[in-house]
Amino acid sequence: MRSTNLHDDLLKEAGGTPFTPAQGTKGHGQVAPIHIGNTQGFGRFYTISEAGLAFICTADGKVAESNTSANKTLPPSTTLSSTEKQVEAMLMLELFSPGRGSVGIHPDMRIKVTGLESMRLNGKVMGFPAEGVIALNTAGSSLYHGRSWGGTGGFRLPLYNGTNRRVPARGTCPKITGSTPPTPTPS
Repeated sequence: MRSTNLHDDLLKEAGGTPFTPAQGTKGHGQVAPIHIGNTQGFGRFYTISEAGLAFICTADGKVAESNTSANKTLPPSTTLSSTEKQVEAMLMLELFSPGRGSVGIHPDMRIKVTGLESMRLNGKVMGFPAEGVIALNTAGSSLYHGRSWGGTGGFRLPLYNGTNRRVPARGTCPKITGSTPPTPTPS
């Protein structure tokens, strides 16, 4: 029952110490999972429930408007041939907490992602960093379509904290040659 009554204001008035920080501060409503031997509890903590890659074609050699120096996604002095495309990708994470409660979760945690440097698209390295850390400390900010009292935290929580992006753009994707989308087969 470590997740019950996470911040009791009456406890503080009686000289006690609440289990989590005051409402609206980072870490409020969060309980780290307990570890006993080889087992682990749920706690009241976000975990990754889904991971995905979002791709966007930012320039296409066949589309003149996207293949100019005005396109800031292209490296300087780069012009794509008619068989090339510039593609960008972003790792997206969705969070979930099985521990629901009456107070919101304002996470104070970090997510470390490793091994993405070997990801390839059409045989070319995509340019992801070898390692990245996302700091989640949403004191007083919205969860954007998530549920701060538990359940889904949504995919926006790791991306944005209400004032700026958490995940800066890094690296460059190579030009992709000969990449064409699949042709739908008429039924």
